Amino acid sequence: GMITTYSISDIKETIENLANGKERTYMGIVGTSVTQEAADTHNMPMGAYVINVDPDSPAMSAGIQSGDVITRIGTQTIVDYSDYSKAIAELSAGVETVITVQRFSRGDYTELTFEAELSKK
Repeated sequence: GMITTYSISDIKETIENLANGKERTYMGIVGTSVTQEAADTHNMPMGAYVINVDPDSPAMSAGIQSGDVITRIGTQTIVDYSDYSKAIAELSAGVETVITVQRFSRGDYTELTFEAELSKK
């Protein structure tokens, strides 16, 4: 099994928003950070690794797949899952944004870009 931990500073804004009844922006992925060890061992790019894509989510509609590594949202560089969460939280539902991923294919990672319209959750 894999254990993921977050520091309180990583999720403080999300907790405050939920406590105040603010709807959160939703893209529809379950993910984790690419660790430096995984990047070195498997020649992976740093970013937010997509474990699962929710059915009928903005991510699925855009074409993002399990195994993709999200490296950029709009103009913001994503180096771990915390960066991904912060970037999504800063965007508003209904906003279309460009998502840059690295996808493993034929023995190497290739950069792809997708446009996703985020929704509320």
